[in-house]
Parts: sequence; structure tokens; C-alpha cells
Amino acid sequence: MQGPYRVQCAPKPPNKRFSSTPVGDSTRCVCPELPNRPIHGAYTWAVNLQTPSPHGQTTGRYRLERRLGRGAMGEVWLGRDTLTDNLAAVKLVASDAPEVARTQFEREWRAIARLDHPNIVHLYEVGPAHLATAYIDGPSLQRRLQSPIDPSVAIDWTLQVASALGHAHAQGVVHRDVKPANVLLDSRGNAFLADFGLALFDEDAEAQRGGTPKYMAPEQWEQSKVGPAADQFALGRTLLAMLIGGPPPTQASEGFALLREDLPAALIAALQRALHHQPDKRFASVSDFAVALAAVDLGGLGAVNRLATTKRDADAFAWAAGCHHKQQVGHDLERTDTRISELVRGGQVDEDAWQEFQAQTSYAEFGWAMYGRPGRLGSLDTAAAVARASEVVVLLHGWGCTRDVWARIAQQLCRDNAEVLVLTPDVQGFGESVFDQPWPSRPHTAPDGFYTAIKHWLALLGLHDLPTVIVGHSMAGIAVLAGEDAPDTRRPYRVSIAPPWLSTRPLMWWWVKIGTLLLIALSYLGPAFRLVTDSVSMGKTSDRIAPHVRTEMIHNMRRIDRTVLGRIAQGIGLGLEPSAEAIHRTIIIAGDEDPMLTADPIFAAAARIGIPRSHVRVLSTASHYPHIEDPEHPEHTARNSAEIVACIDDLLMSCRDPTLMYGGLRRPEPADLHRESADSDTLAYLVDD
Repeated sequence: MQGPYRVQCAPKPPNKRFSSTPVGDSTRCVCPELPNRPIHGAYTWAVNLQTPSPHGQTTGRYRLERRLGRGAMGEVWLGRDTLTDNLAAVKLVASDAPEVARTQFEREWRAIARLDHPNIVHLYEVGPAHLATAYIDGPSLQRRLQSPIDPSVAIDWTLQVASALGHAHAQGVVHRDVKPANVLLDSRGNAFLADFGLALFDEDAEAQRGGTPKYMAPEQWEQSKVGPAADQFALGRTLLAMLIGGPPPTQASEGFALLREDLPAALIAALQRALHHQPDKRFASVSDFAVALAAVDLGGLGAVNRLATTKRDADAFAWAAGCHHKQQVGHDLERTDTRISELVRGGQVDEDAWQEFQAQTSYAEFGWAMYGRPGRLGSLDTAAAVARASEVVVLLHGWGCTRDVWARIAQQLCRDNAEVLVLTPDVQGFGESVFDQPWPSRPHTAPDGFYTAIKHWLALLGLHDLPTVIVGHSMAGIAVLAGEDAPDTRRPYRVSIAPPWLSTRPLMWWWVKIGTLLLIALSYLGPAFRLVTDSVSMGKTSDRIAPHVRTEMIHNMRRIDRTVLGRIAQGIGLGLEPSAEAIHRTIIIAGDEDPMLTADPIFAAAARIGIPRSHVRVLSTASHYPHIEDPEHPEHTARNSAEIVACIDDLLMSCRDPTLMYGGLRRPEPADLHRESADSDTLAYLVDD
């Protein structure tokens, strides 16, 4: 991108207010003061409107297609990944931008890289003068303020941003510029916190004062280092703006006078406390503010949450009440954890049905987690919640892992699909799922048997007739490709991620077979077998995942019976061909940096057996574990996760309307999935001592 950018330095005479003022062909923005809050100077910068357009240029991995907005650091463009064809928002910084703009640029990507929350815009890529983040297919809250906002919707969006801020504060990040322009809304009604350019970190010894005047906390005018209470104040001002239908007056009392008279007293009280001029008089945390808002009864104004319609008989899902643990994992996001044995003891699962399941699968215990949106489905520990669900997504982990590796993907899926249930079981003897014998029969551990066990489990829970997407990683990816579906059941869509599908590479395939025989032989020699399995976990396929995850994988393989591992390895080494059903209903996701299997062999194998090329998706910068945190490049994990979620979302859309299935059937057109978004009010304000 070409300049020039200009820095405007405007000394402020005492006791006068400044406002946005045109300066030539750019815009000069300086800060108004609150009464008795002296500021000695104000700095800002703006884009020269005559700058040559970078349209069509490639920045990093992205081809720039359309400008979304212009702001403090430069311009924001809609970018399309040149490899995967996925969209991103690409923020560009001019080569001659002022130093303060580059400081903001660095702070923004540093802040987003350390955060992982479904309501925070994810970072995909960082370059010397650009950063790419998730593209949110909707307007900013500032643009949305041009139309009236229902109080229930305003509270819901505030709760989502509060959840994001609570996560950021727990990670030692203060946003410092919460305002409607930095809250993005997607087409599904989700709110995302963006623009961390003014963020403060716990380790910061000092920082330049900054913020946006209409939303800054009183202490933010006087102090360069502020705490989470300042973000709570700004969030309160943002909620006030939604409730009054526009930017709030400087004086809080004037803003409250504009509120509609029928708002509940509890809402007014919570808002007044969050906007108290003394930080220690506000809520102890932004999470406490959220609790107070969530408890507000809007009465005739409409509830914050509207339950979905009941779609099937709830009596079939009594097992949902038998979970042994329930927790909130985000705003309007719940997770429950369940074990089959406890359901049998509690009478929520028929004992005869459980014994039949054991005979069909060799499992002595089976455990799983379930994620969903209680605001739309109801509390997940009730049968009614399952009866309201529209679709089910099942996420199956790979070798050495447990269901917890799917937490990020599960939360993002529920965030984007309010009526979906996401189930993440422990499988193949890992985690809570345990085989009933040390040497389970081959049909139960082979890939097709693995898939069949999942189908039996769904039938046991009464979920086999729901529209379903089954996702498998690595060894589970082979199972997803190999499994057959009964002709009288609903056929689920499938996603196979990084399957060790080696039949197009004969030499490596034979090495796998030899390695499988070695594992089986060593399974009789405990110490030697442990050494081999530990080496597998620490090998090249896992060198780009977080150390604590790799340690957990080693622990998982040490606790499982070595004969079970040998039998599973034998199943993986068989190299089964995909089923006829999988050819037409499976999406394969591969990573071009996966040392086990790069994209070219996947494309070759797909062509050989008839899977359409459009059913093979290649993730950019993806290792063998694209969904597990990469400590060196967390932005890669965020991008890969977003692409996986987008793929599953496409299939969920196909569950609702099969004519929208992409590939051999028909893929949704991008114009149907992404609405145009533009927002020019992304200017930050900095004040200098």
C-alpha cells in the first residue's frame, strides 16, 4: 500500500473543546475534554484520500478485493486467501505511517495472539505492514445504531462483549477502547470485540494515554495506566448508546434522561453502577456487571433469550439430565460432561440397551462432552434442550488425544449456530472411554468398526435420526472415510481432517505396515512399547502443538493398555478404502505443512477413487493438528479453526437444505453467505502528556 499518511498535532488551549474538523483532503480528529480534565495535546493521523488504491494486490496470503473502511492505522480491506479462497479482513499500515500507528499495530496483534475467545476477532496472519483477522459478515455496532435496537438485543450483545472482556482481563489485557465502532456484528446475531490497538498489558510499566472521548472512563483522562474497570465503564457507555439510540451525551445524567421510561429499575441500577465516576464503586469485574444484566427481567419488553421450538419428543433424551458436570464456557455457552455408566445407574439409559451397546462396541465405559446455547435450547442438563436442537455435530479426536482438544471448535460452532448441539466423545480407549477387555476384537478397533461404534452410540442416545455432521481427525478421519451407514437411517455428512491416507504413497504405506507389526510385537514388552509410543507423540507430526498438549498425549498413551494401542495401530495400518457413501458425503481437510500427508497425495487419492476436487480443502499453514494450539504461531491456529468451522457450517446449511450442498451437489454462493460491510469510524484517539 502506498502513502502518504499525515500526522496532525493539535495543541489544545485550556478549557476548550475540540471536535472532528476537516483538514484539506484528510480528516483531523482530536479529543474533546470532559469538564476539569486538562489535556496538554492531542495526536492523530488520517489517510490521504488521494492514495492509490491497492485493489487487486496480494498482501501476505491475501488478494485485496474491496475496501471495508479507513481508520487510524490505515485501511481495512476484504482479502481472499490465494490458497483456500476464504475471506479475511486485512488491515494495512502505510510505510510512512507515524511511529504511534506502528506501536498500535504491534499492540493489536500481540493482544489478539494471546486471546482465544469466541467473541473476540481472531488473528490469522501478521506481516511487516499488515495483519489479517477473521472477516465478520455484518456491520459494526456503530452503523447498527442508525436503527432502533430492542433492549433485549442490546443486553445480549453487551453480555457477549462482557464475556470477551472478562477473558481478556484474565489474560492480563485491558482493551482501553471499547466503543460501538469496535464491536462487529455478524449475520447470526453474534457480537465480536475488535481493534486492540490501544490495549494495555499487565507487564507494561507505562503507556501513552488514549481512548475515545465519548466512551473513556474518567480515570482514563488522567492516567496512562488504567485497569479493567475502565473497560467496564466503556462497555456501560456502549450499552447506554444502544438503549438511547445514538452516541451518549458527555454527562451520564443527560444520557439517563434519554432512556425510555419503561426500562426495568434493575437495568438502570446496573448501568448506573457500571458508569460510576469512581472505579472502586463499579462492579468488582466486568463479569459481575454481566451477571447483573443477565438477571434483568425485561417484562413486556421481551426476554433476552427466546427458546427454540420443540422439534421432537423430549422423553427420548432423559440421559441429558444425568450429566456429572455442567459449566458455562462463555456467554450463553454451556458444556456438560456425561458418562454412560452413571446414566445406567441413574436409570436414564436402559440397562439392556447398554449391554447391547457393549456387545456391539467392546466399550466398558463411554464418556463425552456436549456444548450448546442455553439461551436458545434451554439448560443443557434437561431433555428439553436436546428436543429443541436442529442439528448435531460430533467431533472425534485422534491418536493420543481426548475430547478436550475440540473445545475451541465446539464453542465456535455453537456461537455461530444457536440451535446446534456439539458432542465430543472420548474414543478408542482414550480419556473416559475404556474397552471391556485388554485385547478388543479387530472389528471394534478397525476404522469401519470405530465409525460403527459412533453410530451405535448416537442410536443409544436417540440422536441417530437428527441431521448430523460427523468430524474425525487423524485416525478418526480414517474412520469417517471408511464407515458405512445403514440404508434405513439418516446419512450424516462427514468431515475427515488430516487422515493418514497413504495408499497413494506405497513406500510410506509399507513403512506404516511394518511399524504397525512392530507396535503389535512390542505390545508384549511394556518398557520398549512405551518408548516407541512416546517417540511417536514427540515426533515431527506433533512438533507444532503446545507442550502441555503433547505431555497430555504421552500421559494418555501411557495409561491405556498397550495391547489396545497395538490393536488400534493395526487398524490404522490396514489402509481401508473409503466407503461408497463417503465418496459423496465427505469433505476432506488437509494441511499443506502436514509432515504425514501433504495436499498433493490427498488430491491424487481423491481423484483416484472419485471424490470431487471441490470436496478437498487445503488449510493454509496447517500441521497435522490444525485445531490444536500452535505456541509459535497462535494466529495460524485461529485461522485454521475458522476455516474448519466454516466447512462444518456449510454442511450444517446443507442439513437444512440439501440443494445447498457444495461440490457435486451445489455449494452456496459467496454472495449468499457474506453481506457487504463498511465502517469508516475506526479512528483511535491518543493524548500525549
